[in-house]
Amino acid sequence: FRTLKANAEACPMFVVPLPRGEGYANLVWQAQGNRVLFKTLEGFQQNSPVIDLGVNFFTELLMSHQLVLLRGEIKSNLLSKDEAAKMVR
Repeated sequence: FRTLKANAEACPMFVVPLPRGEGYANLVWQAQGNRVLFKTLEGFQQNSPVIDLGVNFFTELLMSHQLVLLRGEIKSNLLSKDEAAKMVR
């Protein structure tokens, strides 16, 4: 998690390709503290307020157990549960 956090601070936005059928869906990854928001590239370019997937990291156990819990919430019909799980892995 520490590496992910450092990389997210250095580069808070990233384009993530999601394999879909014969092609890809491109999502923009935006890191904001202990939260990562995913939205489609098209939605990002159009400055849409719609977030397709939100992931929160809970770091309370990081120091004592070297463990970070996360919670993802699908906020649109764009992603299935399996696709959201792939985005988080």
